[in-house]
Amino acid sequence: MLGLIDFRHRKIYLDQTVSANRQNFIKLHEVGHGVLPRQRHLREGYGDDEFTLEPEIDEQFEREANHFASAALFQLDHFQHEMMRLPLAFSAVRALAEKFGASIQATARRYVAKCPKRCALLVLHPPTEDSESFAVAVRNCFESPAFLADFGQLAIPAVCDLHFRFVQDIRHKRRMHEAGIVSLATERVPSLKLDYHFFNNSYNSFVFLFPPGEAIASRVTILERARR
Repeated sequence: MLGLIDFRHRKIYLDQTVSANRQNFIKLHEVGHGVLPRQRHLREGYGDDEFTLEPEIDEQFEREANHFASAALFQLDHFQHEMMRLPLAFSAVRALAEKFGASIQATARRYVAKCPKRCALLVLHPPTEDSESFAVAVRNCFESPAFLADFGQLAIPAVCDLHFRFVQDIRHKRRMHEAGIVSLATERVPSLKLDYHFFNNSYNSFVFLFPPGEAIASRVTILERARR
């Protein structure tokens, strides 16, 4: 249980073990359940358990609350304005996450969804230690609208082994770099050469992909803050 809203007492309960930035999103998600008119009127006065709502309605309510939280956290079009001031790079995602007080994953997902350039994002689980061979499972895969229009969805396997260079990055315990090159299949292209930026935050690994030469015109230089 990451978050819970008590409609009767107008209180939100949070899992204090998750990061502060993730708590920001969870709080807004729960606020969405409380302020979206259809959800508030349907839920007020009722205890919420697995029998309260049909599964299809409950899933829709969760999606609506997620959309509300994302729009509120990233301040609608203000996120796109700030995004277009920065270069096309995963360092831009990290800078935006800090600016908006959001998690890396939530920011990266919105970045790809709103970016007018051709880019994609893989979110990878930590490696499985009990596996006979080193491999990582793909948690999520997102493509920008421009990427989908030109190449279609990435045809990435559910589990990636050491044939993928970004899996080698994980094995070598690399934290971040912006010098990756990989060839991946998509729906329309059997072998598409892509540059990639790699970042590992100890919870997940992120692989930010884009065609060589793809860029956002920007005069901003993002400096890496020294780690404490």
